[in-house]
Amino acid sequence: MADTPLWRQPINGAERALGPHVEALVRSEEFAIAVGLAMRARKAVEHRIARSSSGVLHRLNLPAATDVTRILQEIGRLNREVSELKVQLSRQEKAAPEPGGPTKPATTRTRRAKSSGDDPRPR
Repeated sequence: MADTPLWRQPINGAERALGPHVEALVRSEEFAIAVGLAMRARKAVEHRIARSSSGVLHRLNLPAATDVTRILQEIGRLNREVSELKVQLSRQEKAAPEPGGPTKPATTRTRRAKSSGDDPRPR
């Protein structure tokens, strides 16, 4: 203990005396149950606060955190969609023939003039 600062010596003594008891406590089933109940209660309180604050913000015509999260998710979805469209466009541009290169002539359809005898529909 010669290397240990004077202020640290009582802390080390308390840790040696209480350490095994605290260790046994935190490894017990009762402690695990208590922590679980505390976490559940905390989550319920947080949910109620979030719902209340969200209602106040909506009454003031302001977005709540859930609104912002939903919009951010939509923006992310749209960004992914735009990226996919860019990839598709790039593939189409690569597959398109070079300007001035050989192209397949467009086929055109011509209509023939109808004569009164050609129409099979009854009149």
